[in-house]
Amino acid sequence: MKTRIALPLAGLAAAIALVAFAVAALHRPAQSTIRLGGGPVAARRDIQPAEPQFGDPVVATIEVVVDQRRVDPGSVRIDERFTPYAVTASARSIRETGGVSILRVVDRLDCLDPACLPKGAAATFRFPRLRVAYPGGVLVAAWPPLRVHPRAQPADLLHPVLRVEPPQAHVTYRVPPHLTGWALLALALALALGGLALFVWALLPWLRFARRRHGTSLERILDELTNGSTSGDGGRRRTLEQLARELEPLDETLSFESHVLAWAPHEPEPAAISDLAQRVRMVVNR
Repeated sequence: MKTRIALPLAGLAAAIALVAFAVAALHRPAQSTIRLGGGPVAARRDIQPAEPQFGDPVVATIEVVVDQRRVDPGSVRIDERFTPYAVTASARSIRETGGVSILRVVDRLDCLDPACLPKGAAATFRFPRLRVAYPGGVLVAAWPPLRVHPRAQPADLLHPVLRVEPPQAHVTYRVPPHLTGWALLALALALALGGLALFVWALLPWLRFARRRHGTSLERILDELTNGSTSGDGGRRRTLEQLARELEPLDETLSFESHVLAWAPHEPEPAAISDLAQRVRMVVNR
């Protein structure tokens, strides 16, 4: 009984093992299929697209396969030139597989010069040969030809057609743009005037305080005369003359009296100066 059960189970296990082996064989890491042809270095190169239009970018790809047992990949030098095209971007990488190193170079080529403009239906460019230098030798390989087509065909030049974009739909606005611009300008002007008014309103108390603190020139002159801060006969006379000039628009009589005191033959009496100052203050404070 046990043998009858064991045999089918063994057969099922063998079938499962066979299927697993087949799946593993199908999914095992791929071995390198690269053939170096007997040399230590081989090169593959490609240009895409092979037949671009004038002004289209072109991508040139180089893959240099190096036998690691015979050549150090770091010693390999790649010399690629694409005259009259210019390299605008380049990317380089290296990977190892199956005992070889693969140096990959991807160059983006562009040319908008007249030299790249086809004169006829197409122009064929053959770039300088690719040179791969390594210790002990140099590998030289030719690039595939690049056939560039013009964007305008000769038939288009014989019968030129002006292509005009279809007219755009008429744009409408809820508020006319001209009126909106003037309204915004008026609003900006009103805001500017309002800001200036607020600034003056905030500055007025400070100006009043400064005026009270420092006083007017007339009050300063009166203080000098009554406090005796002027030194000597000459100082009092100069101060009285200044007072006369300040009083001219206010009171001609007091101005004349101050002028007389300033130029009197004798030194002005303090009592006369004090009396004049008191009467001037009465006129100013009226």
